[in-house]
Amino acid sequence: MRTREHWDICKELHSYRTAHEIALQLREAATQEGLDSHGLKVLSKEEVDNHGYVADAQIHWEDGPENWVTGIQIQSKCGVCMEVQNNYVISFYDI
Repeated sequence: MRTREHWDICKELHSYRTAHEIALQLREAATQEGLDSHGLKVLSKEEVDNHGYVADAQIHWEDGPENWVTGIQIQSKCGVCMEVQNNYVISFYDI
């Protein structure tokens, strides 16, 4: 079992911060295109673990535009790996 301290430390990972940066960019793009971004969520490692995935962070946007995960341009960040899980989830990992 992981401690609260472990989960708090995971929120300092580059992958978690990168997921937040990309989510902000997605929200801004959604606003410009008149889309609702309220369902766009960044999950911490703890929340990802509770959903049965293995990742340092994830972006979930179930109500986003169809195939948004493959249609967006994401600039890779040094030390962070990004992986499309399905039509509404991108996972982030520190490498």
